[in-house]
Amino acid sequence: MKHFIVLLLLLVVSSAQAQTYSREALRLGLNAGVNIGGEEATIKYASYTAHPIGIFSVEYYAVDRLALTGSLYAGTLSAELSGRTLFPAFGRQPISAYDTKYYGTSLGINYAFPDLWKITPIGRLRLGGLMHHTRVNGEGGFEVRTSQGAMIYSLGGALEFPASHDIALNLAFDVVLTDSDELDGLRSGQANDALVVITLGMNILLQPGYVPPPRARAYAAQDDRSPSPAVQRTERINIAESRRQDERTTSREEPSEAADDEVDRSGDTEGVDESGEDWDDRRDGKGVTGSPDDDGSRDRGLVLNPTPPSEEALRPTVDENAPLQLFTQLSLVPVRRFTELEKNPDLFTLKVWQTGDDEMMLKSYVEILRDGRNIYQGNADLRLDGPLDEFRADEFLDLEELLLRNQGDALLPRGNYVVRVSTVEWDHELSSLSQGKFLNVDLRPIFGQRANDAREVIVQRATDVMAEGDEELMVNFFAAGARAAEREQLTQKELRRVRESLALAPIGTVGATRDRLLSSDVLKSFTEALQLQNIASASGHAEHLKVVVSELYFPIDGDQLNEESRIILDNVARQLNQHPELFAEIRGYANDMADETYNETLARRRADRVLEYLVRQKMNAYRLSSTDVRTDTGMSAPNQDPRLGRKVEIILRSKGM
Repeated sequence: MKHFIVLLLLLVVSSAQAQTYSREALRLGLNAGVNIGGEEATIKYASYTAHPIGIFSVEYYAVDRLALTGSLYAGTLSAELSGRTLFPAFGRQPISAYDTKYYGTSLGINYAFPDLWKITPIGRLRLGGLMHHTRVNGEGGFEVRTSQGAMIYSLGGALEFPASHDIALNLAFDVVLTDSDELDGLRSGQANDALVVITLGMNILLQPGYVPPPRARAYAAQDDRSPSPAVQRTERINIAESRRQDERTTSREEPSEAADDEVDRSGDTEGVDESGEDWDDRRDGKGVTGSPDDDGSRDRGLVLNPTPPSEEALRPTVDENAPLQLFTQLSLVPVRRFTELEKNPDLFTLKVWQTGDDEMMLKSYVEILRDGRNIYQGNADLRLDGPLDEFRADEFLDLEELLLRNQGDALLPRGNYVVRVSTVEWDHELSSLSQGKFLNVDLRPIFGQRANDAREVIVQRATDVMAEGDEELMVNFFAAGARAAEREQLTQKELRRVRESLALAPIGTVGATRDRLLSSDVLKSFTEALQLQNIASASGHAEHLKVVVSELYFPIDGDQLNEESRIILDNVARQLNQHPELFAEIRGYANDMADETYNETLARRRADRVLEYLVRQKMNAYRLSSTDVRTDTGMSAPNQDPRLGRKVEIILRSKGM
């Protein structure tokens, strides 16, 4: 008994975890304790004494918190009777002692009530039978042995404390009634015998019960070539400590004005709260974060989030015959360190909705890229309980793995960060693809004290924005290209056979209407570009700003200008002639569907074709340049239309190249 108590004490001090009582759980119980006899001999001729009892039980939870139980038990009763005790069954033979051994089985139910301070109250009800074997001793060497069966009924309760995930400590109290008054082998005319049973033991979880799948579970895709988690964690700590030491050393130095200017131009260190504390009001309309200081002394980068869906789009379809559809939308707020996602997971959110209302188990494949290079790959299991739900960064990203792969709490390098989430539901063969992009850039080196004004223009009116190199920023205001790219969702089979150029005018518009719409798009993009250029010129660093004012698309393997392209170029030439202080960079692209050398040649031919056309429109050649031919690898958007890679961009610069 002493060893048993010591074992229970060791279990009590072990780490406690919640013990579940959900359906389909299977538990094994081992209990030992005492039974205090209510037998007739004890009542009349001896004091109550405690006798040992052991119980082995099995519990199966048919429903949550309600278990069917079966038990095997065995115990003893005994007493030394004082005085000359006579019982009718033995005539005038004095009885001095008895010793009873019993065993039996019972069936019943348990009900687990809600926890109270980590302790679970249990209600117990039992029905069963026992067999007892009794030896009665009397004076003069008298001895009689009897065996008899009896029915038992018990009602009681227990308190359970979780010692670990699989073991719960149990303290139980039961009142056992029988239909026999001879448990002790003696009968003196009293009521049926009864027992009080007190036990202490443990319940061991053999089979976990059904647990609803978690709302969300994220885990990173493993790479056999990557270091072990322990090595990565050590590297993360060392890098973070080294980075903090460098920052402390720098803060103790007295930097010169030239040094201050150099730091201001660094994309890796500007706009960061060195204390690491959260900034308030991180969401601003489309997700651009505000500054913690009213004077705009810090910058947070840029993000252009998609327009949120309308209430009509979020409302489930009532028509049972309508096809079931799945939609997702990713919203991002710029971060300077990925550790900000640990403190505030709402900075990245994934909204998921369906046109029905059934529960769905979703699988999301997530990747994060910086300037086209993969810095994180992972998966997430998401449970959609109804028509609409929203998941935070810690639910669809494995944040620990993300931090390990990206130097912990180190500052994010300057660049373009793309987050893609591909979500599928296999049972109904549904899928949805969403992505968001944020730029880790500092606008002050380009726009100076008017960085907030520039941010407002970019966020409200730009269709795309991208960091280029160590200092430059490229902003796209050409709305026609963005509308055309989003106009139709093509299947993979259709994407492979699309050979014509991407049409920029709205579908169905021809003639004068089409010309007027395209002219309006060019005029608007020039107006926004000039406003942004004026803001940059006031700071004296406008040479680091590039603004896309128009895009032209070409057929596959072609460099000929179609009618739409000539209309756009006519308007571009007109605007450039009205602003002789501006210079244009012609940048040609080709997609990556052929040999790299051939693609570069094709992209250069397309750019030259545009440049030649503008020169014929009386543009001075020294204001035009054809540079930076590129092959589009499709990193800007997943499963994008290949026609988007067959283009030429016209980019405004404030000085010649």
